Amino acid sequence: MTAFAYKLLYAIFAYAILAYTNFGCKLFALCQLGPAVEKSIYTQQYGLFLATLREARESAGILQSELAARLNVDQPFVSKCESGQRRLDFIEVREWCAAIGITLNQLTDTFEATIARAQKK
Repeated sequence: MTAFAYKLLYAIFAYAILAYTNFGCKLFALCQLGPAVEKSIYTQQYGLFLATLREARESAGILQSELAARLNVDQPFVSKCESGQRRLDFIEVREWCAAIGITLNQLTDTFEATIARAQKK
C-alpha cells in the first residue's frame, strides 16, 4: 500500500463513524490504522500565554472568583480560560487586563519575556 493510500484510509476511518440509535446519533471510535497522533489543545506559546495571564492575576492578589465578578462572568469561565479549555479573544484579554489592573502592553511585555526565557532553555 502506498503512503498516499494509507493516509487517505487513515483520514477516512481513523477517527469515528456515526451510529444511529434509538436515543439519537452517537459517535463510536473506530480502531486506528496507524500510530496514535497526540493532539494538543493549544500550542506551547499559548500555554505560556495562559501561564502569564494566570501569574498576572495572582500577582495582583486577585482570586478567580473576584476576577469573575469584575468581568461579570462566573468563576468556572475564568478557570476554563486559564486552563486553555476556552480561548480568549483580543477584546476579552484587554478586559481581563483592565480587571486585574494592568495594561495590555504590560501583559504583552511580560509574555514576550516569558517566551524569550522559554526559548533559551
